[in-house]
Formats: sequence, structure tokens, C-alpha cells
Amino acid sequence: MRSMRAFYILIVAVATTASVTLGASPEKIVGAFASIDPARVKVGGEIGRRIDLTIQKNLLAIEVDNQFLAPFR
Repeated sequence: MRSMRAFYILIVAVATTASVTLGASPEKIVGAFASIDPARVKVGGEIGRRIDLTIQKNLLAIEVDNQFLAPFR
């Protein structure tokens, strides 16, 4: 239950950051769906820093063939 609460908080934070970064007001977002370019969405602050660290230190550092796929072969 605690992890679900953290997940919901993360989703709200990302949505809020996306709306602020794109310059859209909350009134325009509520009740209207608009297509946006994912490249325009930037996550900043502490969450953005941690996401960047996770990408750099974990996802890009793994050797896919030797470390990840070996147990599945």
C-alpha cells in the first residue's frame, strides 16, 4: 500500500512538472486531451536528478549480453 502511494505521488509530480514545463495552465489541461511531443517534456528538480542518475548509472551501465540475458539462456 505504501509503494502505491509513492507511485501516485510520483505520477502527480511528473504530470505537474510536465504542465509547468510546457507552459500550459491547469485549467487548459483539465477536461481536454492534447497530443504533445514527448521530447518537450523535461523532468527537473530532485526527481529529474534521480531519474538521470538511474539512467546513467544503472540502465546504460549494464552489459545486456553478459549480465542481463545470460540467466535467460
